[in-house]
Amino acid sequence: MLIVFDTCTKADYYRDVHKVLSAPSGTLVRYDYERRLWSGDAQKLVDRFSNEQDPIPTLLMYGQLKNYKRGDDDPGFMLTWENAFFIPTRVAEVVNVGFDRRGSKDRENIYIHLRLKGFLRPDIAEIETLVGALEERKELPFGQTSGKKWISQCPDDIDSENLLVGTDENWSHVVDAFASRPSQFAGDVFWRITAVRSLNKTGKNAVLIPVERNTNTFGSIDSWHIDFEVDDVNRYVAEVQNYIPIAEDRELPPNAVISAKEDTSKLLLLPEVKINLRRNAAEHLKFGVSPIDFLEKEDAKLIIETEVGNYEGEYPPGSLVEITLRIAKNRVRLAAAVICALVGAVGLVAGATLFRQDSTLGLGVLIGAVVFGYIARWLYTNRIKILK
Repeated sequence: MLIVFDTCTKADYYRDVHKVLSAPSGTLVRYDYERRLWSGDAQKLVDRFSNEQDPIPTLLMYGQLKNYKRGDDDPGFMLTWENAFFIPTRVAEVVNVGFDRRGSKDRENIYIHLRLKGFLRPDIAEIETLVGALEERKELPFGQTSGKKWISQCPDDIDSENLLVGTDENWSHVVDAFASRPSQFAGDVFWRITAVRSLNKTGKNAVLIPVERNTNTFGSIDSWHIDFEVDDVNRYVAEVQNYIPIAEDRELPPNAVISAKEDTSKLLLLPEVKINLRRNAAEHLKFGVSPIDFLEKEDAKLIIETEVGNYEGEYPPGSLVEITLRIAKNRVRLAAAVICALVGAVGLVAGATLFRQDSTLGLGVLIGAVVFGYIARWLYTNRIKILK
């Protein structure tokens, strides 16, 4: 079992924690740390990890000095149970490991792809026991002559079973811990995506399960993905749960909204209006896929993030999530398009032959063939052009 720490003294790492807290279960995040920040046992564990093995159970943790203020320099001494506080961010599992080799071995980056699971209650007794054991081994973040380890293997004498039993119901307890001062996250907006569902005209819907790509390459830094598979016919909804932490006991900041955008793929249909967050309420962000006319699967990234009034700063004001989507044509619609195209092609040949014998009958067949051709085009592209 791996213990992976975030300390968030930089804006990018701060975003990572918000992504981990808000992402749906089963989705993927990628972390990378230089080898020198790994304990010796943790290095051995990932060095010999292969795609024939079960995923490596992992606990993501957050650690912060009690007197740390956002923007302070990194401390020159190791975090301890006495001078810092620690929050179990989320349970996960390592499904892929990649190495970016550099000049010296201790400076190479080790990339781990983590499939996210449930949440632990931050107040379980095992957290203090775990941190105490890592402190004794000098395997906690920061430090000059000792420590400076962000990734460690769980000590053998720690009962790791209770550290891996995470549930979605514990999310609010984790948020309460992050929102309590002196945490630098105090005052942020917290929400999460609980599920992504498909919608149809009958109102029925089904929860989408994140799926590993069949093109994943074990050991690759970039070619490992877990996506929601969507098509160009159905519509979809990301279910959003927001929560006002107990420590804050107040309303959301004025003009707190969530917005949706995509990467450069330009394949998604997204709401133009931002969604207003309501106190401890569930919201629904609907999206779809633009008409497509390609057969190969394409990828897009749906980015959902918090916006608060005129807030400016490099640190995000609240939760954000990036969801990868694998886009393909709807199979039923594609099959219907092929059938109509075949009927249209056969009709053109038959109509041309019949026209020589019976112009009226032949013309009727030709007209029918053209209609089937246009139907095939509409089914395939979801749009039709009478004149081009």
